[in-house]
Amino acid sequence: TMVLLWIHWLGLVWQLRPASFRRRNFLWVLTCLAGMTVRGDLLGATSIIRSLGLKEVCYDRILDFFPSPALNLDKLTQAWVALVQKIYPSILRSNGRILLVGDGLKIAKSGKKMPAVKLLHQQSESNTKPKYIMGHSCQAVALLAGTLKSVFAIPLISRIHQGLIFLMSTDLTLPPLEIIRLYGLRFKIEVSFKQAIRTLGVYAYHFWMQAMTPIRRLSGASASTEKPRNIEMLSAENLMPTTDIFKSGSLPKVCSSIFPRYSPNSYGLPSVPGFELFVQAYVRQNKSRPSP
Repeated sequence: TMVLLWIHWLGLVWQLRPASFRRRNFLWVLTCLAGMTVRGDLLGATSIIRSLGLKEVCYDRILDFFPSPALNLDKLTQAWVALVQKIYPSILRSNGRILLVGDGLKIAKSGKKMPAVKLLHQQSESNTKPKYIMGHSCQAVALLAGTLKSVFAIPLISRIHQGLIFLMSTDLTLPPLEIIRLYGLRFKIEVSFKQAIRTLGVYAYHFWMQAMTPIRRLSGASASTEKPRNIEMLSAENLMPTTDIFKSGSLPKVCSSIFPRYSPNSYGLPSVPGFELFVQAYVRQNKSRPSP
């Protein structure tokens, strides 16, 4: 069963190959994806090294991989979106249109030499949340799919948000009740956010630059992202969450391929705690470690 799991997993992620011109670059993508799939902690690149039993020399290679311009993040995202539409046939539609849900998330980052970190305002009635934090404002988009009576969100993309974006609908043919129903499906992405933070560690990155001018505390202006080195580091901050999103979106499909009776619950996809965690633990315990 373990071999079949890895075969199905590799068959899915290998379809992302068109996003990379060089085979070597794509093999590093597979390495990071495999490490994130079976890792037992959320401690960044070191967790990938430990989970796969890699040598110490691979640590610097992984750190250099994420900010490297050799991998086109836009092409990688396009390949992932095409793969999701291919492997999930039960995509929800309304009036022939695919349903997408989006939401924002503010991630606290205390690093003074991290690009795009700025003062953020949190609108919440909870007394445990500070009104202002220093961090990244991330925006995510997910695709809605259905299995039997359940509807779940499949993450497509997550980016550090800069500037303003207005999303509007001009479809006047939708009935009022249908608009309310579709808006209610937006909360399916909350399940993905919950797992991304608490289980997957999607936003637990900490990329920083020694040569960057430290950001002033409580500064509302982020560091300039026009400099080439800042652009590379910002790309790394976007690539690592994107890689984790690929893992969270492909693992449920692997589960359903090996275990046909498996189906997502009515609360969303993936479930927390869910069957994916069992498969992740199973693969982690039965994987073969390379000799040092």
